Amino acid sequence: MAKKVIGNHEKALKTISQYLDTVDRGLSAMLISAMAVMLMAALVQVGARHLTTETVIGPDEIARYMMTGSTFLAIPVLARRRNHIAVDALAHYLPRGAKIWLQRLLLTVELVFLVIFACLAIEVFLASNEAGQRSVGLGIPLSWPLFPVVAGATIGAAVTAALLLESILKTGQPSVAELEEQVDVGGMKP
Repeated sequence: MAKKVIGNHEKALKTISQYLDTVDRGLSAMLISAMAVMLMAALVQVGARHLTTETVIGPDEIARYMMTGSTFLAIPVLARRRNHIAVDALAHYLPRGAKIWLQRLLLTVELVFLVIFACLAIEVFLASNEAGQRSVGLGIPLSWPLFPVVAGATIGAAVTAALLLESILKTGQPSVAELEEQVDVGGMKP
């Protein structure tokens, strides 16, 4: 059975879904690429140690930056796939309406966290950029590896906001009044 939609929000829901799919595909491709770069960096490092008796400067630093970047660029992907750590065990015991509102509450908490995190990440990125320090191995500005942190938090906030909006626009979901009718704690209604 197709879900009903409040008012005429079909177009908005389709746009949100397309946006989320595009971001998910793009970031997934970037994450796969970062994993490939990490693998290549490790192979170069190990190969150089065994073929020559010298350590190559740079591959281990590249691998660390890719790992850090991947961690934060995965935030929006995990948000889209709803794989973030959350209090979802409780949802199994709640009525459908309460479950939907719990999911919305969790999305709201996640959104607030990501907005604060994005603001702090931008602040750290700008301070690092102003300091002008460079990495030892590659000689790149130390602010560059912080960019995926900023991007991951910012895109993660946008994806979470889109998921929250999508949840609100869908119908078949109870209003607060309908939710109050479903809740009956000890024979007393709120």
